[in-house]
Amino acid sequence: MEKYIAETTYFNYSHQIIQEFLKKHLTGKEKDAIEQTQKLYVAVRDHWKYNPYHFTTQENEWIVSNLMQREDGHCLDKGIILITCLRALKIPSRLCLAKVKNHIGVEKLIKYLGSDVIVPHGYIEVFLNNEWIVLTPAFNKELCSLMKVDVMDFDGKNGTMFQSFTTDGNQFMEYIEDYGNYDDLPLEKIKSLVYDHYPVLREKIQKMSMLETL
Repeated sequence: MEKYIAETTYFNYSHQIIQEFLKKHLTGKEKDAIEQTQKLYVAVRDHWKYNPYHFTTQENEWIVSNLMQREDGHCLDKGIILITCLRALKIPSRLCLAKVKNHIGVEKLIKYLGSDVIVPHGYIEVFLNNEWIVLTPAFNKELCSLMKVDVMDFDGKNGTMFQSFTTDGNQFMEYIEDYGNYDDLPLEKIKSLVYDHYPVLREKIQKMSMLETL
């Protein structure tokens, strides 16, 4: 279990930015790890707006203290922020990767990625009450209202997966494939999945890399 509370280059929870975030959102009166997790889950979910249109291969941009200086983030960003906050409190947590299909509001996504499939989708697992519990802090309250889906809240027992249906019964998010769990950010795995699934995005990134070397 030690590897799931470890500080890493990416999960750099000793950094002042992370420590200040913890002090802001935790009062010290939380009874246990469950209450701490509940508060941090909401804090991460709603502090950063969900934005799936930013992907980088630059390692330093995946370091959590750098991610936290952004105003928004995609599911992977918000997942590893939550992991880092939890590990700072010695609450075991790990990153999970999956493939999901978005059935609503996909026009902009298709234009950007050439697909309505999101790969990899990132969520986390936290170890509470002797079991791993799934948490997905990706969709902030405002976005849930816009997309007409219920806000996912962590009740302390049951996990929070992406919403399968909207409040009016339309199919929303569908889990297609699971890529396992990781004790640190598997950047090479993430890059490989992105390049394999999105030739359009791969070409854009390669062109940007070429320009940076000129």
